[in-house]
Amino acid sequence: MASISYDLKLMTLLTQFDSYFQYPSLAINVFVVLLSKFAVPNSICRIYAMNISVVTVVTVMFYVIMTETSDVPTVKRRYALVHMFYTIARNYGFFCYPFLSAVTMFMVYMAYAYPVIYLKMSRKKFTVCIFSIANILALVCAILQNPMSYTGNKMLQAGLSWLQTTIICLVFMVTTVFYVLVIVSTINHIRNRKLLCKNTREKWSTLTAFLIYSTPPNILTLSSIPGYVCISISFTTASQSSYTCVLFIMIGGYMILGKIFLTTFTILFAFRDYRVAMVNIAKDVVRRVRRKPTIVEVSCSVQNRSLM
Repeated sequence: MASISYDLKLMTLLTQFDSYFQYPSLAINVFVVLLSKFAVPNSICRIYAMNISVVTVVTVMFYVIMTETSDVPTVKRRYALVHMFYTIARNYGFFCYPFLSAVTMFMVYMAYAYPVIYLKMSRKKFTVCIFSIANILALVCAILQNPMSYTGNKMLQAGLSWLQTTIICLVFMVTTVFYVLVIVSTINHIRNRKLLCKNTREKWSTLTAFLIYSTPPNILTLSSIPGYVCISISFTTASQSSYTCVLFIMIGGYMILGKIFLTTFTILFAFRDYRVAMVNIAKDVVRRVRRKPTIVEVSCSVQNRSLM
């Protein structure tokens, strides 16, 4: 009982800590969406950033409206359907990263290693299709979370839990495969950098940026997988270890707003297009601030002409 009480206190603390990121997460993701829309050229990194940030903006706005208008128990009691959709949206925001990361890692690797094939793949229809599949799979995992939480049927809980765990493990395996291939390509590039053309070097810089960017979130995703396996086993064997399992997931991945804030913040500095866009905006602001007003000079010249 003491360990369960400690786990509950730690889970509550992590949840409260996560809630502090709601407004910073909303602000930074709105900024990324606007930057992507008006200042960043079309690229794989831009598509990835837009997919992550748009989902986050919708989810966090929903969360802010619900928490500011009523307390959570009241929302759960009076607006059960609304709360269910919010829970799905929040879980969807969490599950988006592993799927979108796998797709983006695949596309970035293909652009560097197989540029001819990538040119055929980079058509708008294919890009929309593959990112749509990733979003649909993330939505499926988010929807599976609800019946697992509310149904009393142990067999259904176990089946849905193992289905969700299998999907997450498979997509993480795909990400790991391309992650290793990216590392191998990076090592080969360092050995042969003098023999490579400028276009290949630019693609390699994108490859390296995404490799650096995706490492911390991948570690968090990996650390949350034991929690899913643990919950699936507890549903199957009807054991009482669910608190420990949930604790694994909370620490590894369910600090959703905190992780999304860190993920989005890293986007602004890991990807060159976003760094350039922010530098250009900063230069434009400084230029406007330093610009001397010319209205007085014009009015004076007009007065002199009128006197003459």
